[in-house]
Amino acid sequence: MSAAARSSMPTRERLPAPPAIRPPDPAIRGVTRTFMGIESDAAVRRLVHLVFRDAHSALDLTFAHGAFWREPYPPGLCVTSNNRDPGSGADLHLDFTATGLPDGAYDLVVYDPPHIADGGERSIVARRFGTIATTPALRDLIVAGCREAWRVASVGVLVKVADHSHGGELLPLSDWVKGVLPVAPYAVLHTFRRGYLRDGKHRAVRVPRNNGATYLAFRKDGHGHRDFDQLYARQGALRVPGPTRLARCATCNGPLGDGRRDRSYCSSACRQRAYRQHRVEAHR
Repeated sequence: MSAAARSSMPTRERLPAPPAIRPPDPAIRGVTRTFMGIESDAAVRRLVHLVFRDAHSALDLTFAHGAFWREPYPPGLCVTSNNRDPGSGADLHLDFTATGLPDGAYDLVVYDPPHIADGGERSIVARRFGTIATTPALRDLIVAGCREAWRVASVGVLVKVADHSHGGELLPLSDWVKGVLPVAPYAVLHTFRRGYLRDGKHRAVRVPRNNGATYLAFRKDGHGHRDFDQLYARQGALRVPGPTRLARCATCNGPLGDGRRDRSYCSSACRQRAYRQHRVEAHR
């Protein structure tokens, strides 16, 4: 075999390193449920732990008062804040619908858009969650921010919205988000309060009042669930001193096990999963 042919063959040293899995978050206790009476920072922390353990950098696209984060941050995660108000103390001051950042600049992008349309100056909900004139403009803003978050993210996005009624109709903000992103949600979590924010302009009660929010997590590699605890354990077992790196499955990070250098998957199931994902991406 010629030297050129040998140099073109894959070797253990040339195998790309799979994304490192961050350690478990010690702040997470108990089971994460679909409906939970918890605050925003706890909801974000639980979803970052369950869905984005391979994300090491995060951009909070709409940081505002930082209600999504409490120190210490999740282990191994570096958070960058953005608020387009130049007078705020955020790290960046960019328009969340057009940041100008490169594609895939951050692993994870977190997005909390304005929730309501036509909120008045004395509206409690508008002051707390933001507002914009007219429902079509609100939808356009949310959709534009989702597209920008998806472009800037390399691993995935986490979006918080609140479905509610306005102008005599239901505004399904979560459906607007799901309609613009090219993958199905990986996970959905709903938070709730025992009461709800009472606004002075509310007179008649025609439909149920929303007393919570919806958090939607999307991954760019699809909505198939992963066991990050298992991947983290395998990652630790595969740490070998010296420059040699063991070959690992391109789908599940598991060792290939038989020493073959021309194979990328540890099983037919992993190969089929990768094939299905490639077909989905090819038809986008």
